[in-house]
Amino acid sequence: MGAERGPKVGQISVKVVNAKNLKNADMLSKSDPYCKIEIGGKTKDTKHKDGDLNPEWNETFQFEAFQKDEGVAVSLWDKNSFGSDDFLGYTFVMYEDCLKGQDTQKVSTLMGGTSGTVTLVLRPDFDTSATKLAKLESEVDRMSGENDRFSANNDKLEKEVNRLGGEVDKMTAENEKFAANNAKLEQNVNRLEGEVDKMTEVGFSVKAFSGELSCVEIESPCVKRHKRSKNFKLESEENNRQ
Repeated sequence: MGAERGPKVGQISVKVVNAKNLKNADMLSKSDPYCKIEIGGKTKDTKHKDGDLNPEWNETFQFEAFQKDEGVAVSLWDKNSFGSDDFLGYTFVMYEDCLKGQDTQKVSTLMGGTSGTVTLVLRPDFDTSATKLAKLESEVDRMSGENDRFSANNDKLEKEVNRLGGEVDKMTAENEKFAANNAKLEQNVNRLEGEVDKMTEVGFSVKAFSGELSCVEIESPCVKRHKRSKNFKLESEENNRQ
């Protein structure tokens, strides 16, 4: 049986809470109902309740669960002191939509030509389909949150890159401006150096010319008249002595 059910996945707790509005199977009195629970061929029964079509059991049973088990088979019976028990209905309750480690209440309508409902509380201690789905949804939510955070960081980084790009463009423009000013200054320096060289050459020429003038006697008209007067006087005195 175990091999047919696949590997064991864990334990499941099944609490039979109550049944409501059961069909009466007795002619002269009310039925004495009890509930039979079956998982993978293993069965357990609640106690019967005398003359009660709305029995309260609140009995809990533990079952081993295997991979190929599909759910809990539930049947209700009327306990008879003589002869076989009377059938009061059946239902099938799935537990794959229950979450691991959590109580899940199930209210199921009885079938089989009868009436009423039965209430169970299921608590699996293994990963059901619902548990796996919840984990996936949680992971999706986590990843979505991470994506939102990454997106926000990317937006922030993009803004920072744009800001830095603007700074780089500004610095590039400033550098180009400085380069243009440097080129202009270099031209002015070269021009001034040329002017200085030219003035230096002129200075040497003036100095040489000044030297030549110092060697030439320059007489003014007054000096010339004074010399002529002095020479005339000397000539007169010479003539008188003769």
